[in-house]
Amino acid sequence: MKKTVIAIALATTLPLAAQAAPAKGKQATMASKTMTVNAPTLYGQFNMSTDVIDDGSNTRGRIESNSSRVGIMGSQNVANGINAKYVAEWGFKGDDADANDEFTSRDRYVALETAYGAVRWGAFSSSIKNVQGNVDRFDDLENFDISTGLQVTRDDRYDNAVGYTSPTFMGFTADVAYAADEDATTAVDDIGSVSVAYAKNGYSVGLAVETGDTDEAARVAVNIPVGNALQIGAMYQDDMDTADQRTALISGQYTMGHMVYKAQVARVDNAGTDTDAITLGVDHNFNKDVTVYAVLGFADAGANDTTALSAGVKYKF
Repeated sequence: MKKTVIAIALATTLPLAAQAAPAKGKQATMASKTMTVNAPTLYGQFNMSTDVIDDGSNTRGRIESNSSRVGIMGSQNVANGINAKYVAEWGFKGDDADANDEFTSRDRYVALETAYGAVRWGAFSSSIKNVQGNVDRFDDLENFDISTGLQVTRDDRYDNAVGYTSPTFMGFTADVAYAADEDATTAVDDIGSVSVAYAKNGYSVGLAVETGDTDEAARVAVNIPVGNALQIGAMYQDDMDTADQRTALISGQYTMGHMVYKAQVARVDNAGTDTDAITLGVDHNFNKDVTVYAVLGFADAGANDTTALSAGVKYKF
């Protein structure tokens, strides 16, 4: 569960960050005007697993820290209808106390929110990344999700970025993000993405495009509920960069009490070289914060076949 940070000293002790709901607000009076100030909120997750990977030549055990993270955020109402918000989030390696890159930057930005939408400045996930939603049922798992496990492109965060998210209208939301190339030693290569998404009653569909000075890509993702327990998802992406990568994915999950059963199939075509993957998993949710899970995955990349097995625990706070 999320914790409200009262002591400012705690917020300056660690490189922290966030993307969570604001803490309960408190009233402050300045220059005879009353505004709502939300105290900083600390949150994060440990996601640790034991993985065994057989690549056909070697079998190796690994302890993985699967997108473990810690964050802080806060907000306040600064004027009638205007809310200011900050977010800072870092990933950390829960399996390596001596790592030189133990903390890595994730989303961090400041934003102004109004009834006409929100504008944010900083570093944050691109529009094309966000449109995937949770169609990838094994997102965050180092050896199984589409970005790290299958090397699918475009799941990026923009640095030196500005973005805008529209208000929701009849279930539709638009998002635009632009990142400036600030390296004066190379040719300018700015990049931007835009998405349009619809979400209502568990149904969601999103379309996004990303373009830069030298490449472009398009992604569409759909998630459909079937009754109260079953969800079916699909994603297709065409990356027209020099890699010329195309990705197709179908996924599903079925919830039965505290158990969630998952399955996913994907094909990634890298300029004519195909990788086919099948992933099966099961979660047991003790509560909304603590989950144990097991995952089995198979990947066929021509001459290189890989089998991976994982068992782990995720603890959100």
